Amino acid sequence: MERKIYNPIQKDQVTFLKTSADTNSECTLVEVTLADGVGVGLHYHKTYSEKFDCLEEEVEVRLGKTIHKLQPGL
Repeated sequence: MERKIYNPIQKDQVTFLKTSADTNSECTLVEVTLADGVGVGLHYHKTYSEKFDCLEEEVEVRLGKTIHKLQPGL
């Protein structure tokens, strides 16, 4: 069963590929589809870290004061 969440305000979709239940609490793996020109607001997590891989187009990720432009394969 595919597990998806759609956010109509940000117009993004999250597909859960693996959950913590699937990986014995090791990780959660999601694929996020962002609408053009829209993104997730600045935020941070206290209890876990995130890793990003860009699959299509380009996405900007801010870490501290540095903005990283991610592209497929980089």
